[in-house]
Amino acid sequence: MGIILMVVSAVITGTFWYNREKADPSSARKWKLALLLTIATVAIQLGIVALLVSALEQVQQLTREFNGGDRPIIIGAVVGIILLEFLLLRAGIWWGVRNGIKSQARIIGKA
Repeated sequence: MGIILMVVSAVITGTFWYNREKADPSSARKWKLALLLTIATVAIQLGIVALLVSALEQVQQLTREFNGGDRPIIIGAVVGIILLEFLLLRAGIWWGVRNGIKSQARIIGKA
C-alpha cells in the first residue's frame, strides 16, 4: 500500500509541476526532486518505525538483530528498499509530467 501511495503522489506531483510551468522540466530537476522526495519518505518511515519500536518496547530485540550475524543482510535489504523507492518516485514524476503533456496536447487539439 505504501508503494502505491508513493507512486500516485509522485504522479500527481509531476502533473502539477508540468501544469504550473507549462514545460517539461529537465531530467536533472526530476532526479533532484525524486531525491528530495525519497529523503522525506525515508525520514517519515524511520520516524514511524522508531515510534512503533519504542511503543511496543522492542528496542532490545531490534538492537540484538542489528548486532547479530544478519547485519549485512538487513542493511542490504534496507538500502535496496530505499533505492526501489527512489526509482519508483522518479518514474512516477516522469509519468505525471507525461500525463500533463498529453492532457495539454488534447486541450490544444480540441481548440
